[in-house]
Amino acid sequence: MKLIGPWDAVGRFFDGVARSVREEMAAAQEEVAAMALESVKTAAKSTAPLHPFTAMQKGSNVPLMGGKLEEEGLFAETQIHPVGGPLVDIWVGVRGDYALIARVQQEGVVLNVTEAMRGYLRWQGLPLRDETRTIMIPARPFIDPGMEAIRGRATYLFTRAFVRGFKTRWFG
Repeated sequence: MKLIGPWDAVGRFFDGVARSVREEMAAAQEEVAAMALESVKTAAKSTAPLHPFTAMQKGSNVPLMGGKLEEEGLFAETQIHPVGGPLVDIWVGVRGDYALIARVQQEGVVLNVTEAMRGYLRWQGLPLRDETRTIMIPARPFIDPGMEAIRGRATYLFTRAFVRGFKTRWFG
């Protein structure tokens, strides 16, 4: 089959559309990533207060989120994908030394009580009842609420970027 028409020019045109859309999306993703990071930090500062025993052990009522975890571990990553898959990923989270602590704060955890743990807590002034088999550290989610708080604005910014990229190339 032989194609008739300027198909090379059409291909270059659509490549240009994709390039324009990627450029606009890249600009929008930086704005959304900064907004997401600030929103997650704000959500983190409004989490439930620490248990009095935890505050005593730390010597502070400030949770790690809002303190060292925020200062040293929390960050945002962005990535643009080729047109055809999801265009943009924005990831806000914690990696490295504080990742496990962040996960416990985000999701909570149930710990099985060992005899060593029971003895340590008794020694620290927090004796457990004999029938206590687990300790629950409640979730203090901060990532999901922070990301949810910006969902509408982020959707608007990405939609606007996509339309701008398309219009710039299509209508010149």
